[in-house]
Amino acid sequence: MLLSHPDKSLQQHVAEVAQASVAIMSEHSSKIRQLELEKWISLAVAFHDVGKGTAAFQKYIRDTKNYRDQKKSKAHTPFSFLAVLTAGRASWNQEQLLAIGNAALGHHSNFKNRSELSSYLWDSDWSKILSKQANSVDWGDIEESVGFPVVPFNADDESLQQLAEWLQEDVFQGWIDNLSVLEGIRIRLQSQFVLSVLLEADKAFLKIDEWERSLYRTSRSPSFAVSKIDTYTQAKDVTPLSRLREAAVEDLFNAMQRVDNPLQVMTLPTGTGKTLLAAHWAFHQRSQLSRDGFSPKIIIVLPFLSVIDQTNREYSQLLAQSGLRIVPYHSLSERYRDDTESEDVAEFLIDTWHGDVVITTFDQFLLAAFDSRSKNQMRFHNLCDAIVVMDEVQALPTSLWDLLDNTLRCFSSLGEFRLLAMSATQPGFLSGATELIADYERYYEELDRYELVLRHDVEILIDDFVEEIKRRAETWRGERVMIVLNTRKSARRVRDALVDNGVQVTFLSADVTPVDRLAAIESIKKGTPCLVVATQCIEAGVDIDLRLVIRDFGPLDSIVQVAGRCNRNGKHSRCKVELVSLIDDRGRKQSAYVYDPILLQETRTAINETRKQGESMATIQEKDILALTKRYFAAVAEKKDTGSAFTKQFATWDRDFPDPLQLLRGKKQKQVQFVVIEKDSELRNELEQTSILTDRWERRRALRNLSPRIAAITVSVYAKPEWQPEQFSDPDATGNFYLLRAGYYSSERGLDLQEPGLEDEDKLATWEHVF
Repeated sequence: MLLSHPDKSLQQHVAEVAQASVAIMSEHSSKIRQLELEKWISLAVAFHDVGKGTAAFQKYIRDTKNYRDQKKSKAHTPFSFLAVLTAGRASWNQEQLLAIGNAALGHHSNFKNRSELSSYLWDSDWSKILSKQANSVDWGDIEESVGFPVVPFNADDESLQQLAEWLQEDVFQGWIDNLSVLEGIRIRLQSQFVLSVLLEADKAFLKIDEWERSLYRTSRSPSFAVSKIDTYTQAKDVTPLSRLREAAVEDLFNAMQRVDNPLQVMTLPTGTGKTLLAAHWAFHQRSQLSRDGFSPKIIIVLPFLSVIDQTNREYSQLLAQSGLRIVPYHSLSERYRDDTESEDVAEFLIDTWHGDVVITTFDQFLLAAFDSRSKNQMRFHNLCDAIVVMDEVQALPTSLWDLLDNTLRCFSSLGEFRLLAMSATQPGFLSGATELIADYERYYEELDRYELVLRHDVEILIDDFVEEIKRRAETWRGERVMIVLNTRKSARRVRDALVDNGVQVTFLSADVTPVDRLAAIESIKKGTPCLVVATQCIEAGVDIDLRLVIRDFGPLDSIVQVAGRCNRNGKHSRCKVELVSLIDDRGRKQSAYVYDPILLQETRTAINETRKQGESMATIQEKDILALTKRYFAAVAEKKDTGSAFTKQFATWDRDFPDPLQLLRGKKQKQVQFVVIEKDSELRNELEQTSILTDRWERRRALRNLSPRIAAITVSVYAKPEWQPEQFSDPDATGNFYLLRAGYYSSERGLDLQEPGLEDEDKLATWEHVF
């Protein structure tokens, strides 16, 4: 009897993987199931562990502790891949062969690019290993174990080289490279789907005990009446914007009856209730698509932790008592587990997004869609039938525009995928999308909450700006004022000057831990007088309301997002958003430390063109902001690289396709993450207890359980050659973290290492990192 695991036969394991894959597919739409993918998945299940039938693997699995042979000798995925190529080359089409072959080769590592697929066939060392493995198997035993005929093969140098040449010349160069971009992406997404289902199915019954299997992929999604959202909304406070919010709900309802495009955008000003409008849309789509045991997952995708925390609470209140399961999936999310689940099961269900509503980050969405690693690809299949709400899409960099445009269109043709992309400043990169609220311009025309006061033409030294703010602060007593700077250094400088002058300040930057930032935001929301000094970490989606905002110059969408915090609920007569341009002692603009020069230049151009058409040379009214942003994004799309080269690389399985997080945040710079351990006194002991666990999987699980607490009190800074992290911290017992010593952090001021050269721009404030 061939073994798959020390306590499980290969036949039993393949049968269980098949059972799990059927359960996974039963939760997908009929549109997905009508494709050939279900057949491909069954073949991938049969072939993925063929290589476990080799003598070397059987020797290893029967005595893992004493196995001393070469590690590569027991590898089973290359042999399984070879079995797929041999069986499928003559009788399967190329799409099917790539999908099944990639699943066989990549299910213990990653989705394989074109070079990786043939590397095992070219490599002389692997040739020897594969040849030896092929001569050591009992093909009859393998067929009996996997439940499918396996074509015997030899694996000599000549046959492997022929297969490698066929893959590269016929399949990739002769076929994939000649497809349209959309067709290439479609084929790649199909292959990722097959791998994704196999990845989850392969782990499912290893993670889940027999008595707990009733929890897994059972049809349990309760219905939810959209009318409950109206009841929830009506219970909210009435504001001057309530009338516009009610009009938006009516417009949305009418649009949902006529718009059937799976890709939709919603452009509305800040403060008009886009979060609950999106909930209306998502649950309407869910009710329309739910049938025959299929109930689509709703995935809410957001850029910032402050927005995620706010959105998670909104959905938790909205769906209380509904029976729907919310899965928060980001760095601060707790590892939710109900009373019926063991820790192993809970971890597995969370990692596979096993819930009705998933609230996650741009990071995790991009990793699930584009990252090759198996831990992220395991979630991919969830996207193909998901209802996705992507908020604050203006925060996505131009390098992702073309890739997302094409890929999201392909998603919509693959399954019952639905997308709503929301923003007050819509970048317009989704070429195939329909505007959900067609007459959205009227919402902007009716607003007069603020005016943009243009002071940026005259550059101001940071020292002079500090003196100005100190003088003006005397007149702000009893007011709600926010000053937004571009760098951590300038923000702290303004904050310190005001505090030294006896002014109480609420401070927000990436030098402040997430838990303290969220607490500060909650204090601002109370509506009492305050003076906030912040970096751009405050700018988008945060539901706060100020009377005066001063913002250092930046890209137009960032300026408008900050302006959306000014008189947000329209309770006051027109307020002011002052736009300044700060320079340091060397004469360099503070904005130049943080932002792309093309974005800055196009912002100036768009503002200047709007000035010429307006009534005043000194201000721009809120009603004119929409036209201004349209002009800006049109120019950006023309001047900036929107990433078409990355799209081509993705569609052709190119090995040079970059890390999706690099596309999101730019090239990685080395960072140091300091854990402000004094804010969680018990954490040090728990990390020490984790370090002494001998089982690496148990240790890993314990660390993951601690990760939300660690992330909540972590501050990241760029590494500098002038200092070493050990100067300010002690390594924890696990060796994974720098535990900051007392005296280098305060909740009021954030991280201060008191070392020259440490201060850096606030890019880290823009994107939160996910464990």
